[in-house]
Parts: sequence; C-alpha cells; structure tokens
Amino acid sequence: MQKIPKPKSWLKIGDHLVRNPEYGKWYRLTHRKQMDSYQKSYRQRNRTRIEQYKKNWRKSKREEIISLLGSKCIKCGNSEKEVLQIDHIKGGGTKLFKKYGTELYSKILREIKNGSKDYQLLCGNCNIKKAIERGERSSWN
Repeated sequence: MQKIPKPKSWLKIGDHLVRNPEYGKWYRLTHRKQMDSYQKSYRQRNRTRIEQYKKNWRKSKREEIISLLGSKCIKCGNSEKEVLQIDHIKGGGTKLFKKYGTELYSKILREIKNGSKDYQLLCGNCNIKKAIERGERSSWN
C-alpha cells in the first residue's frame, strides 16, 4: 500500500484556524483498523440504544409516508395505522425490500415527496385481496 503524506490538520484562513478536510480523509484511510475496531465495540456496548433508535426512525418514516398518502385505506377507508400497509401499485414491493432493506422507507418517502404516484395505502385485508386478484398469492380456500 502506498504511503499517504500527512496533510496539515489545521488551515489558517484570514485570522481563523479551520480543520483541514483532507486531514480527516487521511486519518480515516490510515487508521481504518482502529476505527473499525472502535465502531464494532461501540455497537456491541450500545446495541439496545442503537436498536431503539432504528425502531423509532423507521416508525417516524412510516408515519410520515402514511400521512402523505392520506392516512386511510383507499379501498375501504380504514384509518387504523396498525393495519395500514404501503402498497406498491405496480407490485414488486418484496423485491424492493430485499434490495433496500430498512432504507426502503427513505426511498419511498423521497419518491412520494418528488411526486411519485407509485404507492398507495391499503389495509391488510384489502392488500391481500388485491394480491389474490392479481394472482400474486393463492386464496386460502
């Protein structure tokens, strides 16, 4: 591996000293193992707190999406947030979830804010009925 020259950590701009962004890049490149080790131990020590943060973050994104989509099922009008599901009108939600995982809510939110009409709210019952009608699931009969 090529030796990377250490840049100045501070730059003087006028009368002020500011942190040199190149120094941060250099530090991250040259101290990768130490940073990885620290991050791993931090995640282990704070697992509960991190999981709670992620849960709250996903919940807030989901609530924002539900609000932007009208807060009720477009088929039957059910407005119980616990049963509302974000439906991909053209299908393919499972593939997207596998691809984006927990970042899917951010992607959907971004698309809705940019004017996408590819999503709708359905309650669990209406979403299953839609899937059966489209042949994506079989009936339980």
